[in-house]
Amino acid sequence: MSSEKKFYVYVHRRATDGTIFYVGKGHGCRATSKSGRNADWLSVTTSCEWNCEKVAENISEICAFSIEKAMIRYIGKDALCNIYDGGNGPSGTKHTEETKQKFRLAKLGRKQSPE
Repeated sequence: MSSEKKFYVYVHRRATDGTIFYVGKGHGCRATSKSGRNADWLSVTTSCEWNCEKVAENISEICAFSIEKAMIRYIGKDALCNIYDGGNGPSGTKHTEETKQKFRLAKLGRKQSPE
């Protein structure tokens, strides 16, 4: 059994009409997480009900990036909340202790969401 982390590709849809407003790749609970989202995504999700659908699962990160990029290109970035064209992201980023401390200080006094 490989210890390589497996990824998935997901879409977020408006519950009202089923239109896709975001395409992403992730692992774990990223697909349903509300943290680390951009302002456009937050605007859509606070103004309407939405749901999540995984469109590919148990795949390598390279494969997930390729599918994400192809889907964003096919749907059109103008119709999505995605900032980037896909195929990139912070997966595997290792922050320095200095950066981690800056994150900690920025969060001081902020109320944590249940997620």
